[in-house]
Amino acid sequence: MTAEEAKEKIAKAISFHAVASEIIPIKVAFGRVLAEDIVSPFNIPPRDTSHFDGYAIKAVDTTDASVQKPVYFTVVDRLYPGQIPECEVRSGEACYITTGSFLPKGADSIVAVEATKTVKSDQIDVRSKVGLGEHVIRRGSDVEKGQTLFRKGHKLRAQDLSMCAALRIGKIAVFKKPVVAFICVGDELTENLNDIAAGTIINSLSYAVSALIRASGGEPLYLGIALDDVTEIKEKIVDGISQSDLVLLTGGSSKGTKDLTSEAIDSVGTPGVIVHGLKRKPGRVSGFAVVRGKPVALLPGLCHSLIVSFYTFVFPLIRTLSGISNADTQWVLKAKITQKVSFRRFIPFEQVTFVHVTKTQKGYLADPFVGASSSFSVLARANAFIITPPRKTIVKAGDEVVAHLLPGFFTVNDLF
Repeated sequence: MTAEEAKEKIAKAISFHAVASEIIPIKVAFGRVLAEDIVSPFNIPPRDTSHFDGYAIKAVDTTDASVQKPVYFTVVDRLYPGQIPECEVRSGEACYITTGSFLPKGADSIVAVEATKTVKSDQIDVRSKVGLGEHVIRRGSDVEKGQTLFRKGHKLRAQDLSMCAALRIGKIAVFKKPVVAFICVGDELTENLNDIAAGTIINSLSYAVSALIRASGGEPLYLGIALDDVTEIKEKIVDGISQSDLVLLTGGSSKGTKDLTSEAIDSVGTPGVIVHGLKRKPGRVSGFAVVRGKPVALLPGLCHSLIVSFYTFVFPLIRTLSGISNADTQWVLKAKITQKVSFRRFIPFEQVTFVHVTKTQKGYLADPFVGASSSFSVLARANAFIITPPRKTIVKAGDEVVAHLLPGFFTVNDLF
């Protein structure tokens, strides 16, 4: 079935929602997703505040001020940041005030120090008119009490933490990171990087899967290698379901005699495997299951197919479980492809081509890389991929394409 048909079938089988929330200190909240709205408990600034070093006065007193006819003020007090004003400014009076200090009662404007002249130690003159509210930051002009600053589902940035601190909000409710258990299936796999025995394959994809889970917003839980044995795979699936919000199996999802993940999943519970096979290449043998109310994704063992399957099913699911809006699950940009790409097999399928996107003076360009689904070098050079619609056999050089970006696959330097 198509990816869209698969997602519709999955949506009917299970309802996905964000995992439980937790209360954490803001100092460790960077990158977390809010589980509730952040509402300001008070105004910022809490009082009218000076934006300049100068003197707090009544603006009306300067209506007729000029060089020829200066207006004189008696300085009655001095104010600094953090002080609560106790004095009251009356007509003909001024209060020395520094930037960030609260205005005293009676004052409505600030005349900057450089716009005054000291006549005596307690007297200044002003030689030009001062506008009402001049150099004053009004109470609540930055943030009003009761204002919603950040909505539930917002991913916290560095500046957001400063805002929370300014509001004296030390702890906030965030969604827990979804725990994603993953199991790598295959008799041939080994964790030992020095194992050079014939027939062994380094379980290198476990490193990519763990990184992709983290980059997508999840917490990886690696359950190790399962041999091509239904009982062993089943035991690890049950273990994963008990400890996580989502289970991934890599490998064993095709139709060979040793591809036993579907059988193992179905033996755990119902409905079991509900999607197996996509009209998307690579990624054709991807699958999805629901067991004991938990989602289980079947990712192919070849690296290109695994990445496509992860992007199709796992990335948007982790984002949903993280409490992030579905609108933020597709990261794409438009680029012009630099070389022709053609397809000769699986013509009725969507075709995925890995590309490297760079920004130039002419806009974004996408360099395509073509290779076998097991080619690590293609992935090492790529930072995105394009999806060519079914029955389209050629993408011409210079054609505009949509590049799909996967967290953990690209850097900011690639795009800017």
